[in-house]
Amino acid sequence: GIAAAVDGLLGLQRRGGAHDATLPERRSAMTSEDQPARVDVLAQLLRIACLLQQWTPVWTPDRGALTRIRELLAARVRADGSLPFALNEAIPVSNVWAAMFADQALALAAHPHAADVRAADPLIV
Repeated sequence: GIAAAVDGLLGLQRRGGAHDATLPERRSAMTSEDQPARVDVLAQLLRIACLLQQWTPVWTPDRGALTRIRELLAARVRADGSLPFALNEAIPVSNVWAAMFADQALALAAHPHAADVRAADPLIV
């Protein structure tokens, strides 16, 4: 199911280098360092994992992998609240989707049971 898919994605995390804990844009690009280290992909995975943890208490994800993603996202939030589309862009450009997904993911990671309250939020994308 979904939990197995999330486990598989967490297993694809890049390790080492400047973009530790990032995910490849697609499975076929797993070893290619020139692929974008997309912030929205990281944020969506963290958000889904947080929701799964709340709704599927028997699921035990790789907490270290989730912590690395959370810390990487939090460290990349700029003073104005923006985030880049990708962490390895030569000229980082702010991206609204990346910021929205990261904000939601980091909020859920900080307060996992807030998902019940936020589920009815019309601004959840």
